[in-house]
Amino acid sequence: MDVQKRLNDAEDVPLWNGETGTTMPVRGVTIEGPVLPCIVRNRIGRAQLVEVRRDDIGFGDSGQAQDGLGRDILAFLRSKEDAAACIKAFPAILGEGISNVQAAMSTQLSLAGGASKSKAQESPSSVSKEIDPQVILARTARNWFNCGRAAVSIQEDLEDLGGSKPPSESAEFEADTFAAFLSLFSQAPKVPLLIDVTINGIHTFTIEMQTADLYYVVQGYQGRYSAFWWQGLAERPQDLSLPSDARESQVREATELLAPTRLLRDTIGVGKALDLDTLATYVLVPLRTLMRAGVWNAEARRAWKELPFFTNEIDVNFPQARATGEEDLDPEPPKVILMVKVVALTNWALLYERLDGARPASICGLIVRRANELYERYLKLAKEK
Repeated sequence: MDVQKRLNDAEDVPLWNGETGTTMPVRGVTIEGPVLPCIVRNRIGRAQLVEVRRDDIGFGDSGQAQDGLGRDILAFLRSKEDAAACIKAFPAILGEGISNVQAAMSTQLSLAGGASKSKAQESPSSVSKEIDPQVILARTARNWFNCGRAAVSIQEDLEDLGGSKPPSESAEFEADTFAAFLSLFSQAPKVPLLIDVTINGIHTFTIEMQTADLYYVVQGYQGRYSAFWWQGLAERPQDLSLPSDARESQVREATELLAPTRLLRDTIGVGKALDLDTLATYVLVPLRTLMRAGVWNAEARRAWKELPFFTNEIDVNFPQARATGEEDLDPEPPKVILMVKVVALTNWALLYERLDGARPASICGLIVRRANELYERYLKLAKEK
């Protein structure tokens, strides 16, 4: 798709005019450079400044320009200096007193595409019926039924709710540096932290650290269970990675396979607040055992089964040793590596306010609950069609 041609052909591209303080419908916008500043409608219905890569610009069914996350582009800017004034021209589409569930439903318009601003101002129940529910259901399944996408979705929602990207730091840890990772848990944080841990690209889980002795664990597991299931919010066939019309025997088999994991979920999942001893027993100590193996050998595989992810080793794609040439007949297995991203929730008070929660409730848990409620609404709409 030639993005520039599509924008040139559009009759009413919204371009911000700083002199008049309004967006002016113009024919075509020229993209100079690889990125350009835009104002988009984020997931909670508020205008937000983003820099959109040229190649990430797309178009909804109605021809509406969208960014790479499927959010409607409200206005193109000539420079980021125009952002503050432009944002004020786009008040939130959410009225006072609208619940989080309704708010989430109405703002999904920007994700589904094809709705005008006047439609977005209607009640969520009337608007949502004009959207194909399957679009939202498929997007939700992609975001919350996969470990990595669940972690990313939480961070995207944090950015949308807070109005800005929270500060973060990333690092990698191996066997000889794992002690530095454990030091994260040795002192009280000034603000709540999200600690995303990815093990060699196999699995990602999130530890929410509220204080030095208060934690939550949130995760999904591709092909086995959704983040909704881990939070104890749903037991639908879809949450066990089955089709909605799965046979009873399929559901029973998937449920039996998850029985050991369910015990772990009911101990450290389902939104339970954990003290450091419990977190150490079920997460940090087994993780240390895995890291001590150093490489992906038989010891590491045994250690993996002790981690609270999915206790049956079926279908786990462990990193494999690869020969690099004819002489390399017995190569070393790959190292065990933790890729860690720590996100500081400096605006935690605002997040709780917009999620209708209060500290020390799990911010991640509130986000997952809201997403599940949205999913339930669209499941109901899909059945009515």
